Amino acid sequence: MFELSENTVQVLILCACVGVALYRSIRFGDKASILLLFFNGSYLMGDLYWLVCLYFFGESPELPIVSDLSWYGSFMFLLILLRTELAASGVRKRTPGSILRTALPFIAFVFTGGMAVFFMQYGQIVANILYAFFLGYILYTIYNIYWNYEKPTTRLKYVCILAFIFCFSEYGASVSSCFWESPNIGNPYYWFNILMTTSFPFYIVIPELAEKEVAA
Repeated sequence: MFELSENTVQVLILCACVGVALYRSIRFGDKASILLLFFNGSYLMGDLYWLVCLYFFGESPELPIVSDLSWYGSFMFLLILLRTELAASGVRKRTPGSILRTALPFIAFVFTGGMAVFFMQYGQIVANILYAFFLGYILYTIYNIYWNYEKPTTRLKYVCILAFIFCFSEYGASVSSCFWESPNIGNPYYWFNILMTTSFPFYIVIPELAEKEVAA
């Protein structure tokens, strides 16, 4: 079963990311490493529950809310990470800000709200509202940084790109699951999941490379 293999790989990669983030948190004690530890750890807990159901029952869990709660936590920590990176970067808000620039980031909530309405036809009203809020807030923060702040630092830019890839993968996988049920690699759902899985290690690697690039 390809879903079982794909989820197993994601769990293993997340375990490695949690290990690295834990090591960095203990050694350096920086906020970014601690938030990455919680972000990866929360997402890992949701994945583990999903993987256990696939392994023992051969199907997705009947109570996805268990995984959802863990994933909500990961969304929250990613949002806090973005805001922490923004504060640490020293990038200032543009002044004076135009009304259009101030309003543009709210398009994120329009998008996630519209997607929530679409997903509600498949059930889970409360879950979809929460997903729309958290992912909308993450996208809003990214857009706000690009439209209402001065040029972001290299590190901040990369973190924003990774956060955007995360949201893109989440919605890509969710939409795909509504239209494709094939359990093989040809299903776009798995490609979006693979994209997300590939992005997790870069939260640790890319910011470090960005700092070295600036130092050089």
